[in-house]
Amino acid sequence: MAVWAMAVLGLSLEGGVVAAGQPTHALVTFGGQSSARGQGLLVLRLNACYAITASHVMGERTIASLIGGDGRGLLGEGRLLVKFEKEDVALLRVTGALVHGCGGGMEKTHRLDGVLSRRTRAELSFVVDDGGIGRIPLVVTDIGPEFLRVLPTRPVDSFWQGLSGSLVTVSDEPVGILVSVNRDGQGKAIRYDRALQRVREFFATPSRAGASPSLPRVPLSQRRDLKGVDLLAAANGGAVVRWSALPLRPENGASNLIEDGNHMWTVVAREYPIEVDFELAEGQVHTVGRIELLSDGVYPSGRVPRDIEILFGVEDPRSWLSLVSGTVFPHEASAVFKFAPVRSRQ
Repeated sequence: MAVWAMAVLGLSLEGGVVAAGQPTHALVTFGGQSSARGQGLLVLRLNACYAITASHVMGERTIASLIGGDGRGLLGEGRLLVKFEKEDVALLRVTGALVHGCGGGMEKTHRLDGVLSRRTRAELSFVVDDGGIGRIPLVVTDIGPEFLRVLPTRPVDSFWQGLSGSLVTVSDEPVGILVSVNRDGQGKAIRYDRALQRVREFFATPSRAGASPSLPRVPLSQRRDLKGVDLLAAANGGAVVRWSALPLRPENGASNLIEDGNHMWTVVAREYPIEVDFELAEGQVHTVGRIELLSDGVYPSGRVPRDIEILFGVEDPRSWLSLVSGTVFPHEASAVFKFAPVRSRQ
């Protein structure tokens, strides 16, 4: 296993969010140095993807790495927005390729009273390490206005650490989110309709604490001279939209590559090539003639990637143009690649 780090990198792909009728599953992890994990449910709201998980899964952390459970191996980053301590629910904003696996709409109404009965047969769904979906048959033993009690129906099944945040369904209808297990092996799940209610309250009453007026940002498309503008910077509307390796720690995520400050993307390199895809400022087509890769501050210097290939695209991600490649040497603070200007969006 190798560890690979760099302070900024080249370009690539993306566009669009796919909505489904039900929430989809994700594994919630915290990098190669942590055994902590849980489960999350991906839901869509106004074309943005969010993850709902148990708040104790996050602990004091604010960033998580997410692995999709649809078999495609999509990766994402989740940033904590809010915790509801009473319900043990946390809401994360999801970025990265995983947004393409985001599930049902957050605004969908779920009327569960007609679905649930005193001893309802149910199922617990969760993401396993290879990205597949595991399932445990359940029986709902108690129904309340906020929480459900669930118990595996087979003697061979039991709950284990890492299942918090899993989805409980009845006849494929989401009814709960597992949040805890007692000493008797019985699980406690927040009702799905209650969890969504709390999340909607967050969006209905946004906090204005610390808000201050700011000058409107002039879109790059309205600027006459873009010479010297960093087209990858988040401040200019750049975005990291896909990456192929999990970070060593969530705080070393790919979004660091376009943020201000001395931050790095540090990953566990289990296979090569390692890829990261960017969208240029404001998702527009720009003329690019220079790429600078920064490695200043990476320690030890052996973590700096050696061979780099930079590809460009405009619309079709299957027709990338390999424009330049080269070697980055660990004793150099940066490597600059200049080439004949090209028009590109990714």
